[in-house]
Amino acid sequence: MNGADALLATLVANEVTACFANPGASEMQFVAAVTALDPEVIP
Repeated sequence: MNGADALLATLVANEVTACFANPGASEMQFVAAVTALDPEVIP
């Protein structure tokens, strides 16, 4: 588990339903983790 996976697990555990991000250099690992969890999510 990396930092992106840990952040995503925390958001899911706390029932977060929206997250706004600007996919770029530092956010790409998080965006990849989100789309791996649910491919229908639009990054």
